[in-house]
Amino acid sequence: MIHLNQTTIGYFTTMAQIAATLLGLSFLALTFYLQGTFDRIKLAMPVFRDEDRSKRRAAKIDRSPGTIHQTDDSFLDFPKTVGVGEESTPLQRNPFDLTDIQLFDGDPLVVFLAYSTAVSWNLYFLALVISVTFIGWNPTPVWVIAVEVLAFLALLIYDNAVRRQQYAQLRTYRTREEHMAPILEWLAISIYGVVVLYCCWGAFGWSIPWVGESVSQNVRSFLPWLFVPVLQITCLLAFSAGLYVTNRDMFVYFKAKVSDDMRGKWLDQFGVSYRTLAGRVTSEIAISGTLRPNTERLKVLWNGGRPPRSYFSTAFGIPSDTTWRRLVQGESGRTIAAFMIDVPAIAAWFYDIERCLEDLHQVGVQSL
Repeated sequence: MIHLNQTTIGYFTTMAQIAATLLGLSFLALTFYLQGTFDRIKLAMPVFRDEDRSKRRAAKIDRSPGTIHQTDDSFLDFPKTVGVGEESTPLQRNPFDLTDIQLFDGDPLVVFLAYSTAVSWNLYFLALVISVTFIGWNPTPVWVIAVEVLAFLALLIYDNAVRRQQYAQLRTYRTREEHMAPILEWLAISIYGVVVLYCCWGAFGWSIPWVGESVSQNVRSFLPWLFVPVLQITCLLAFSAGLYVTNRDMFVYFKAKVSDDMRGKWLDQFGVSYRTLAGRVTSEIAISGTLRPNTERLKVLWNGGRPPRSYFSTAFGIPSDTTWRRLVQGESGRTIAAFMIDVPAIAAWFYDIERCLEDLHQVGVQSL
């Protein structure tokens, strides 16, 4: 049991007030994030419920082609996952009938936003829960604090791992500090892990195998003097880390959002530009044959009129052929969003073909 004096209780009361204030302010930051996310997703799609698909799978209703459906929920049918060319994607009844889980979990910025918020809230709630426990339960059992800090360590490790994974998928440019961020983050989590081990060691009486039981008992005798100061410092560091995560991830969100907005505007004009380019490529191949050295290179780059499949995300369950067909038909902004495809890669493919056409034209002029 840990007994706290009034001065220490006053300290943790202040910590609880600061944590509650930061949680309230984080809601304002979340409002900024959500408004930008709403502006980002403006697609004209039915967006079916994934829950309906799960219920239908559980019922094991026969939905094979030609089957006469006697129930009123036949409109909920989704075909099974099948292979499409080099891909294996879950096909819907229509290639653009997305489910809600595909739409939101397929966008790395939405998932990054969710887990970035989770990391900062874990840090704020860590300080809040520890402070409230000390304030409301005095004397405080050490095992209660140990369980709390251990639970927050598990949540923090998982949330930060998913956050880093989604950050890597966003592929925004990185400042010098951002290159160091993964090392600093895992270093901070490791230090917090040492604090958790210390709390569990003091709570459950674990011995230290390599120093012997007598030394362990002597070190444990310092627990009442070290336990509370360690947690006081942990609360302060949790505030600092939470503010750092919020500030840095807001900048990451801004970079990703602005880049995608500009890419979306480029895609709006892509259908017209592509049709013009296709006409030029077809004419050049028809009149050149294999007489010019760059003709074969043009054919390889053109690839039948479409870029490689790897330029299209499969997280939305949409075959790349369908995505490409809709894109060249001018569906950008209606059934295609910039985050569904690798726009810079498609732009580079487009410009490479244009340069190849220019080279062929110069060779033709020089040969005259």
